[in-house]
Amino acid sequence: MNFKNVTLKGLVLLFSAVLISTIVNQIVDQRIDDAIRAPEGLSNAIWYWGAISLLSTLFFPLLFNLISSQLLISNLGSVKTFFNEKFELGCVETLRAWGKCFLWTFVFIIPGIVAFTNYFMTPFIVLFSKKYAHGEVDALKYSTQLTKMFFWRLQLWLTVFYFLIPLSLSVLLDEYRLFAVHPLSAFICILVETYFILLFHYLILQVFLKNLAQIETAEVVTSEVVNGVTV
Repeated sequence: MNFKNVTLKGLVLLFSAVLISTIVNQIVDQRIDDAIRAPEGLSNAIWYWGAISLLSTLFFPLLFNLISSQLLISNLGSVKTFFNEKFELGCVETLRAWGKCFLWTFVFIIPGIVAFTNYFMTPFIVLFSKKYAHGEVDALKYSTQLTKMFFWRLQLWLTVFYFLIPLSLSVLLDEYRLFAVHPLSAFICILVETYFILLFHYLILQVFLKNLAQIETAEVVTSEVVNGVTV
């Protein structure tokens, strides 16, 4: 797995997904802000736009996972086939992970952060685990098991790519990311974000796939040998 597998067509697809995600989020944020500031007070429209925002938060990151994985790993087939086979299950398992993260966050912030890290690999379990595909493991438990193998490294990457980089872009380029005000600079910002998304997935997948292969290969060997007798 390396950047040599990345094609121009795939990059355009990922860029388009990031572009659409950004435009949708900017429109939804503006509509929610308008609903909050409306002179007549809050209306039911805020629930409508809030639901769209929630769906967007679920849909687009999972789409980025899928496209980036397909870009970086050459033997996954077409994006369409990969999407049809994995996306629905990915949504279901991601919703489960969200629910558990929210429950932990209601208790304390730190357990919520730990839960978020433990369940972060859930979509990748759906995408790549043969044991999950055969119904042998629970995606959330399996994600926690795998994450423990590189927990602090994952925490570092999440801090950099999910907190420091977005915060820096927001502080330095917040106004210039708005398509309604600065379309050209916003377009350039999308290019930068696309690069960081791809780099993040490259780092994550390298470690994840290595550890996944070790676990699944070891468990297969163990299951074939009982008390020194091959079965």
